[in-house]
Amino acid sequence: DAEIKVYGTKFNVRAYTEKRVAAVLVEGSIGVEYRGCNVMMRPNELCRVDNINGDISTERVDVSKYIAWTEGMFMFERDRLQDIVSELSRWYGIEIVVEGQTLQNSTITAFFERSVSIDEIMTTIEQTINVKIEKVINNSYEIEIGYDMFEKLVDDIKHKIVPNVYRYAIITDSNVAALYGYRFCG
Repeated sequence: DAEIKVYGTKFNVRAYTEKRVAAVLVEGSIGVEYRGCNVMMRPNELCRVDNINGDISTERVDVSKYIAWTEGMFMFERDRLQDIVSELSRWYGIEIVVEGQTLQNSTITAFFERSVSIDEIMTTIEQTINVKIEKVINNSYEIEIGYDMFEKLVDDIKHKIVPNVYRYAIITDSNVAALYGYRFCG
């Protein structure tokens, strides 16, 4: 087991599973001891302990995302969708299932007040990354890739329903796709 020693400081620890522990240091210093390895952390460092493979690592980070909860916020910055829904599931006490590893690994940057309803957050995610989110039995949710809007835009361009398109780009992040079209008037 990992042991964290505190030396007059501000820090945050995440230990939601027995598999991984993470500590982020805001100010002061803390020491992390794991399987005989001692790490002294400096401000703006994140230390991760992985009990599965026995690794301990540190990196410099922007601590604001790790302490956003103290300000009543969810702050996700290029976080995996699976990690985001895990945090939302814990906070709201519901189950959220993300269909497929590709979608689970897609990354999102988002900020939400913790007082916002889960329905509002799910709607925002659905509209932002073009996924289909269905509310199912017992207030749980299922998230799957939704290409309807994307396919319609591609079809419109192919059939020149959208006039004067001179450039478009298809941007994918783990098969979650968005299409950007630019048009001239006249």
